[in-house]
Amino acid sequence: MIRLKLRTVFSLVTLSGIAAIGALIIMVSLVGAMRTSLEFAERFSDEIAVDGLEAIESVITDAERILRTSALFAQDHAERPDLSEALARFLVRYGASTHHLKCAMVFIDASSGEGCVVHRKGNSEAVKADGRGGFKAVDHITGKQRAVPDMRNLQWFKAAVEEGALGMGNFHGFSGTWHNSDNRGINAYIPVQHPSRQGQLLGVIAIDITTGWIGEHLAKSMRKFTGKSESFAVEWLPGGTLNMIAHTSHDMKPGAADEIGDGVVNPERLNDPLLNEAVRMIAGVDAFMESSEPLHVELRTPVGDYLATFMNVMPGRKPYWSLCVLLNKDDLLAPLKRRLLVNLSIVAGGLLAALSLGIWAAMRIARPIEEITSVALDMGKLKFDAVPCRANSRITEVDKLANAIESMRAGLKAFLQYLPEDLLRRYLAPGAKAETGGEICPATILFTDIKDFSSISERQDPIGLVRHLNEYLEILSSSVAGHHGTVDKYIGDSLMAFWNAPIKLERHAREACAAALDCRKILAMAGKRWQEIGLPLFETRFGIHTGEVIVGNIGSSVRLNYTIIGDAVNLASRLEGLNKEYGTSILISESTRAEAGDDFLTRPVDLVAVKGKLRSNLIHELMAWRGEATDAEIRLARMTTIASNAYQERNFTSARDGFAAILSEYPGDTVAKIMLERAESMASSPPPTDWSGVFRFRTK
Repeated sequence: MIRLKLRTVFSLVTLSGIAAIGALIIMVSLVGAMRTSLEFAERFSDEIAVDGLEAIESVITDAERILRTSALFAQDHAERPDLSEALARFLVRYGASTHHLKCAMVFIDASSGEGCVVHRKGNSEAVKADGRGGFKAVDHITGKQRAVPDMRNLQWFKAAVEEGALGMGNFHGFSGTWHNSDNRGINAYIPVQHPSRQGQLLGVIAIDITTGWIGEHLAKSMRKFTGKSESFAVEWLPGGTLNMIAHTSHDMKPGAADEIGDGVVNPERLNDPLLNEAVRMIAGVDAFMESSEPLHVELRTPVGDYLATFMNVMPGRKPYWSLCVLLNKDDLLAPLKRRLLVNLSIVAGGLLAALSLGIWAAMRIARPIEEITSVALDMGKLKFDAVPCRANSRITEVDKLANAIESMRAGLKAFLQYLPEDLLRRYLAPGAKAETGGEICPATILFTDIKDFSSISERQDPIGLVRHLNEYLEILSSSVAGHHGTVDKYIGDSLMAFWNAPIKLERHAREACAAALDCRKILAMAGKRWQEIGLPLFETRFGIHTGEVIVGNIGSSVRLNYTIIGDAVNLASRLEGLNKEYGTSILISESTRAEAGDDFLTRPVDLVAVKGKLRSNLIHELMAWRGEATDAEIRLARMTTIASNAYQERNFTSARDGFAAILSEYPGDTVAKIMLERAESMASSPPPTDWSGVFRFRTK
C-alpha cells in the first residue's frame, strides 16, 4: 500500500479550507440562531409559567395566613360562649381576602360539632344540632336552613386532628357539605388548641381553595403568544397518576371526564394526543415533584413539535400541583428557518465548484485524523469504551500516530485500575507533576472486614475463594465509587476507603454512611445467591469516622501512593474492630453522625477510648435510612437512647431497667447485654464522683 507524506497533501487541504470555513460559518450561524430562538422560547415559557405559579402560590400562602390569624382569634376568645358567632363576624371582616381567593371558610367545635360557615359571597351560617342527631346550617340574615353532615367525620377535620398542625387536604369536588358549591379544589385546615387546657382541641378551622379561576388565568397568560400553543395544570395523585385541574383547550368544569365521581379528571379521558405526550413525559421524570427548577422538554407528537415547560407550584409539599406551558416549535422557528435556508442556498451554489475537490480530499484525509482526535479527546476524559483507533490511512505519520494512540489507550485503561480516576485525571492536566507531599483536610474514612474470614478460608478451595472474594470486593468498591468515594487499598479481605479527596464533597460523611448501607443491602441479596450455589456468606463489619487527615502522595521518588494518614484513620479502623465486641455491623463516630445529618437512623452504643488513645469517643450504630427504618428499629433506637442517657447521667437504676426492657423485646441485642451488666455493676457499686462514663479498651 502506497503511503503519502503529510506535506504532500497539505497544499490540497489548504485549497479546500477556505471554502470549508465559509460553509462552516453559515452552519454555525444557522445552529446558533436556532439555539437562540429556543432559548428565547424557554425564557418566554418560563415567564408564562412563573406568572401562573406566583398567582397559585399567592392564593395558598394567603389562605394559610388567614387560617393562622383565625386560629389566633379563636384562641383569644376561647372562653366566650358565643365563640362561633364572634368568629363568623371576624371572618366576614376578612371578606376582601376571601372574595379575592374565591374561597369559603368553616369552624367546627371539636366537642359539639357546631360552628359557623362563611361563604365566598360574604354571607355566613351558624352550624347547629337539629335535635334529631344531625346538624343544620342556618343563615345569619335570612334564617334559611339546610341540612349538613357532622363535619367532624369529614376528611379535613380528621386530618387536622391527626396531624395537629396546619395542612392541606386532598383534591375533591365541592358539591354538598358546607361549601354549597359545585366547584373543585382542596381544603386547607388548622387545628385550634384550647389556650388554657393543655392538650384539649378546641376545634378546627378550614378553608376551601377552588380551581375554577386557574383556567381563566392560564388562558389570559397564553394570550401573550398567538401561535398553536396550550397550557394546563395537573395534580399528582398517590400511585403516580395525574388529575387534570385546568386546560386552556378543554372544559374542566366538574363532571367533565370525571373519573371517580369526586372531581378527579384523568388526562387520558380527554383524548388529546398532545396532552397525552406531555403527561407521559412529566410522569416519566424521576423526582420531578420535588424539584423547584423548571423542566424543559421537546415533544414530538402527531399534532406537531412542541417545547414543554413544567414547573411545580410548591415543590415537596401539598398541594402537589404542576403547571405546563406548550409552545409550538413551528410557530417559533419557521420564519427563521426559511430566511436562513434561502441564504444558505445562495452561498452553497456559489461555492459548489470550488468545494468539489476539497470535499473529496477531506473525506480521504480528514476522516482518519478526526478518528484519532476523537480517541485522543476521549482518552483525556478517561473514556476508553469508544471504537478502537484503526485509522488505516495512506499517510505514514497518521497511520503511525493511530497505532501509538491505540497502544497508549490500552495502557491507560489498564493503569486506571490501580489509581482513582479523579487522581489520574488531575495528572493528565497540562503541567501536572506527581510529587511527594500532602495537605491537611477533613475526610471520612471507612474500614470493612469479613466476620470469621480465617475460618471461612480454611474450609474453601483457594482458587474458588479468590473468585468469591473478588466478587465481594467488586460489590464494596462499586458502592464506594457510586457515592463518590475513593478506594484506598485492599488488605486481604478488608477494604479501606475515604471521602473528600481527591473530589471535594460538602456532605462526605453522608455519602460514606449511604455507601455502607448500600453495601449491606446488596450483600444481603448476593448472599442468597451465594447460599444457593454453596458459597459461604460474607458478613461484613464497617467502621466509619470523620476527622482531619493528611492526604497526598506518600512514598519516595521511586514509587508514590496516593493515600491518607493520621489519627482519624486509626480510629476508623478501631471502630470496625469494635463491631465484634458489641455485636453490631456498622459503627460510626459522633463526628460522622453529626456531619451525616438526620437522614439516618442511629442509636448510641457506648462512650469509649480505644486502645492507644486517651481521648474518648461516643460511638453509634448506623441502623438504616430513617425513611426506610422499620417500627422495630425505630423503637430499639429510641429505647437505647433513653437507657444510654440515663447511664451517662449516673442514673444506673433507670439505665439497668431500660437495658433490661430492651433485652425483653430484643433478646439477641448484644449492646443491651453489655450495658446491662455495666449498669447492674454500677448500681450495686457506684463509681467515684469523677467517673466520666468512658470505657477504655485494652485490646484492639
